[in-house]
Amino acid sequence: MNELINQELDLLLFTIWFRLTKIKP
Repeated sequence: MNELINQELDLLLFTIWFRLTKIKP
């Protein structure tokens, strides 16, 4: 259960990071 939540958090952080880096030139 804990690993699943951790995986979801990692995916969420990766998505946010990807969007932020995509916005910046």
